[in-house]
Amino acid sequence: MSTVLLGAGENVKLSDKEFGDLVTRYGQDVTLGKIEDLSHYLKRRRKRYVSHYWVLREWIRRDKTIEVATPPSSTPLLDEADLVHRAQILQRVRIREGLTPNDFESCLKAIREIEGEK
Repeated sequence: MSTVLLGAGENVKLSDKEFGDLVTRYGQDVTLGKIEDLSHYLKRRRKRYVSHYWVLREWIRRDKTIEVATPPSSTPLLDEADLVHRAQILQRVRIREGLTPNDFESCLKAIREIEGEK
């Protein structure tokens, strides 16, 4: 894992993985802006930190002007209305295909199990 020096003063140390994680979490503009802020801060204050990655994450977390988007998960969460809707569709499909429709609760349970497996 390589470490790169970033910022105007080339004094912010991040690994490729850490930089990629920050960009994924907060976007390139926010990440690069905070790296510049940290770079200037380190030059002015002559501060030393164990991890520039965690300093940047904390600064971004504290900055109330930045909207931090939740990283997309591989499976979007469904709310109760979506689950009920899917259970109703499943019940109709079972009836149309000549299968035992079962009761609505079993259809809802089946949908919850399928969604939980993803």
